[in-house]
Amino acid sequence: REINFNYDNPGQIEVLMALNKQLQIPEDSHAVIAASMLGGASINIQLGHSKKMIPLGGVIPTGTAPDLMASLTNDIVPTVNSILPKVDSLMYNLNMLVTNQSLQTSLYRLDGITKNVLFATDGLNRTMNQDVPYIMKHAGRVTYNLDTLTGSLGSFTNQLNNLPLRETMDNVEYVTANLKRFSDQLNDQKSSLGLLMNDPELYNRLTRISADVDSLIVDIQRNPKRYISIKLF
Repeated sequence: REINFNYDNPGQIEVLMALNKQLQIPEDSHAVIAASMLGGASINIQLGHSKKMIPLGGVIPTGTAPDLMASLTNDIVPTVNSILPKVDSLMYNLNMLVTNQSLQTSLYRLDGITKNVLFATDGLNRTMNQDVPYIMKHAGRVTYNLDTLTGSLGSFTNQLNNLPLRETMDNVEYVTANLKRFSDQLNDQKSSLGLLMNDPELYNRLTRISADVDSLIVDIQRNPKRYISIKLF
């Protein structure tokens, strides 16, 4: 409640505080003068852990709290100093990236690709707006033609069903069976045809007989009197 200048010890002051009787302050507590951000000052009592309390009229040891701005400076400046090289490196890389000819070329190509995509999109929109309605308009005619074709196929199928296919297949099977029997007889050496086809001597005899008959016919045609006797009475 009072602040007195200590003339015996220049630079020191005595502060007389009125506290609630129920407030017990341990002996190892400290009264600290702290500066606020607005420039004012306040006294903070930092309570200790001693079980012995300061009596009424006793003296609380004092101390000083670090200046707020100095504390902020001590905490922030090292961090800022460690960040600055990284910021410089980042700015250097950004500058290299911006001035990179390859990046500019890529951006130019990207711009061209974007224009092509827009052109293709515009063409697709025109197609959707012009061609699709035309296709939908003629879809009914296409459907009608498909129905007609389906009906024609059905009629053709019915005509195939009405053809005597069963009889034709039976005839084919009959002819096939006869051909098989004929082939078996040709291959069977016990049958007449088999003997004729598989006996070379018999084949040669028939060939000679055929040749003799041909020679005889030719000779008869040339000299009929030799074989035919004609008498007149």
